[in-house]
Amino acid sequence: MSIIQRPKKSKPFPPSEYMKIIARLNVLKLLGKLYNDTFTVFGFYTRYVNIDGEPVEYRIMRIRSGRTGKTHAVLFDFMVPYHQISSEDLNAVISGDTDDLPYSEAYIRWLTNVIRLHRITDYVSACMAFCRGHFIDKCETLVVAV
Repeated sequence: MSIIQRPKKSKPFPPSEYMKIIARLNVLKLLGKLYNDTFTVFGFYTRYVNIDGEPVEYRIMRIRSGRTGKTHAVLFDFMVPYHQISSEDLNAVISGDTDDLPYSEAYIRWLTNVIRLHRITDYVSACMAFCRGHFIDKCETLVVAV
């Protein structure tokens, strides 16, 4: 999955804007330079995104790596089907300094329990625990102004 991170407090955009923004960013070329690879459009699929309590249908582009043959969905941060937490916020949870974090008490409690269960004391160990031990070789999050 390739995630395009937008500036904080950006609002979700309508489905009609998805491909326009992908084209404007020239995502295939951008990812190609980032990973020293060539990417091609592999196909599309439908994903429903919860926006203000309502499901909104997006047509999501999948791309294929010329080097590995693996496919990736091109998602914007608000489309990712699980929580994202910044390294600063994760370090705050590890150190127990959670007063000013912008997450629900239930989510912070869950993070804290996982950290205690795995006896996590540093950021890398936390990443490994939260990705269920899968090896992370490169960050696939692009930070762009959209």
